[in-house]
Amino acid sequence: MKKLLLLAALFSITLGASSQIVTGIKAEYHHGQTFVTWKVIPNYTYRFYYVYRYDSPITDANKNSATYMGKVLENFSLNYFLNLGIFGGPIVKDSFYMVINNDPWTQLDSTDGFIAVTCTKEKTYYYAVTADSTVGAGPLENKRMVPASNATTTGIAEHVAPIEAYLQVTGIPLEDNANLLYDGYCMFGTNQKTEYTPLMANEACFANNFGLIKDLDFSTPKNACTFFFYGGGGNAFDNANGTNVDAMWKVSMEDDLPNFNWDALGGENTKWIGYNENFDVYNANQFSAFPTTGIDRTYTIARVKWTLDWVKREFPNDIDTTQIAMQGSSNGCTGALTMAYLYPDLISAVDVTNAKFNVEYLGDPNKKCKWNANGTSRNRANIYLGEQATNLQSDIPKIKDVGYYGLYDFANFNNLIQDNKYNSLPVIFVTSGKSDDVTCW
Repeated sequence: MKKLLLLAALFSITLGASSQIVTGIKAEYHHGQTFVTWKVIPNYTYRFYYVYRYDSPITDANKNSATYMGKVLENFSLNYFLNLGIFGGPIVKDSFYMVINNDPWTQLDSTDGFIAVTCTKEKTYYYAVTADSTVGAGPLENKRMVPASNATTTGIAEHVAPIEAYLQVTGIPLEDNANLLYDGYCMFGTNQKTEYTPLMANEACFANNFGLIKDLDFSTPKNACTFFFYGGGGNAFDNANGTNVDAMWKVSMEDDLPNFNWDALGGENTKWIGYNENFDVYNANQFSAFPTTGIDRTYTIARVKWTLDWVKREFPNDIDTTQIAMQGSSNGCTGALTMAYLYPDLISAVDVTNAKFNVEYLGDPNKKCKWNANGTSRNRANIYLGEQATNLQSDIPKIKDVGYYGLYDFANFNNLIQDNKYNSLPVIFVTSGKSDDVTCW
């Protein structure tokens, strides 16, 4: 009798676990990335789906040999930050879902799961997606494989090639000038690196939006182009407003992570730099331990540089490459200035307001300064990048020496200016306020 009860219990647990399996998995190759979609589990109560790759169909027999690619949030098909910027909230009646084919009229929807994987080899791969199930006292990943349901049965011939940004929305009027139209693009940065594509995340895949606003005067042969970087609490759509110059295109960048522990609505940003390769993107909060090992990866800087290269490649007849500028305020100044110091031959001018030029500086006389030793910005930077005393290695090569900068050496722009001593820097305009009690002097 006890054996029958035990078998019944095991059967019940197995049945409960097997019910948490996605369906309708598909995979397609586009421009250096494989896009995997599936139908989500109705009323799924857990946070993530987990993605695997292998060079033969993934089955129960070989699943432990498959490569784990990472996880994505259960609602990743929702373009959360595009909705937040344009509508002021993440979900409204006409919410934007991800577009993966450049046709904004064929979005994914709330029934779809999704991930993009950057292709790293000329090889055929198969994919599988798993989910969490309630087993015993808590959730447990259910790795049961069902061919054609949560595991592909047709291989994807992958190629290493430049990846693309995909048009999400088009023709959205700006708030300050309804004649200027916002085209929203998204590129999918991943934890895979190729000769064309840098590392852009330490998790599987993040959606990175940016806006492109073209000038209305089509008589100009080529246009200047300015990249805009917002400060804390901003978004790419709002930041596209406010500055309009004839014969200038605008590219409004975004810096958002789907971590809502600090800001329940707006998520988190990387201060336009990046974060330690061991940083827990989804779960870190103000009480997280500071990293003491690993490399501080400048994922965001790499993504901005990729976007600049993409704009030049996508619009070779429209952009005057001798007139590419950067503009930033507060936190956004880091995005503008690092481009000027690291790629001075690509940038013509920079305009920043209330910039933090030296993150090594701990003791501003203004006691309200958030970058002082115990300030909130300092503490948050430490959680992302480690303490100044540790000065973990970054992935930025030294400008005039061998090796790589320590992160805090790199974040002291006095060092970058000194290392660019014999290089021609862009014209840089700086405005700072003596009463600024956030960035400080």
